[in-house]
Amino acid sequence: MDVSTFNALFAATCFTLVDLWWNVVQSHHDWFAQVGGNEQPQVRRAAFIVLAAVGCACTVRLPAGHAATAS
Repeated sequence: MDVSTFNALFAATCFTLVDLWWNVVQSHHDWFAQVGGNEQPQVRRAAFIVLAAVGCACTVRLPAGHAATAS
């Protein structure tokens, strides 16, 4: 099995498992608890946005870094 086949299979499996877990979580409303309070929701939201931006930037840079090391 080559790497691209493995990646495709692994990604499909992960998305399937996440979807199944999401369906389980949606059926249990008692699992949703407010942890940490509501005192600073903007700080939490900003932290998620910053981390998402860093993740996107790293993902965009991966192909460029791979191309530079492959040549």
